[in-house]
Amino acid sequence: MIGILANNIIRIGVANSISIETGFDPVDAIEYAKRHHFELVQIFLNPELLSKPEILERIRVEQSSFHNIYFHASGYFNVDFFNSKYRDLLYSCIASFNTPHFIIHFDENYDFVQTLYLAKEGSVIDKIYIENYFNSIGKSASFKNISRYIELFASNFAGIELLPVVDIPRFFHAKTGFSIDESLQQFAELITGISRINLPVLLHIIDCNDPMQSRESFCSVGEGYIPYPQIIDLLNQSDIIIEGIILEYEDKINPLSSRNLLEQLFREQKVE
Repeated sequence: MIGILANNIIRIGVANSISIETGFDPVDAIEYAKRHHFELVQIFLNPELLSKPEILERIRVEQSSFHNIYFHASGYFNVDFFNSKYRDLLYSCIASFNTPHFIIHFDENYDFVQTLYLAKEGSVIDKIYIENYFNSIGKSASFKNISRYIELFASNFAGIELLPVVDIPRFFHAKTGFSIDESLQQFAELITGISRINLPVLLHIIDCNDPMQSRESFCSVGEGYIPYPQIIDLLNQSDIIIEGIILEYEDKINPLSSRNLLEQLFREQKVE
């Protein structure tokens, strides 16, 4: 089953973190996703995986099994990344895939102009997805982080499509210093800012019982402290287009129950 938002199908997928018991094996994650009819897969391309051509070829073959396979890079969207050998290896690998792209963490301390120029130079990449990330601690730093994150997309001159990946749990992490209500407000402001630029958004979702979000506290969506009914209500009230949802769990049970609840919540909100 699938949810609907703004007349768009919401596609749900899993990250290869679900295959923690097999060393985050991407092939194992792909087989799981196929078996349970997930439409998306996200694979973390660490240096070790980039050195395994047989696995990369298997991933390449499996592209047609899904609506999309997303690649998550190591590092941050900054000068260090674009000057690294890892970046060269990454580009060499994903250039042969359909719609070359990657996801990378946002760095609020980066040199804005220089990084965009480096992203533009000699790129074989069609899209770069920038995932929200808080390197600093406290409300003041978190407010500035969110403002700069929106500014990045509004000011993009790199000639490459930059798209947002919004990790919802990060807004509710203890390190931001936000209360639940403040987290909801900041999430709403981010979604409003992105929708004004007319960009679709990819969502990262988990739920947990601990505001420090330790892996041991991960639980199914709706069983933790993150207020997903209110979050989905905010999404439905906005003009944002959801490109997809990636469930970033480290087990194979929580994604199934989480998908069921998310579909239910989107249906209920849509009816209302």
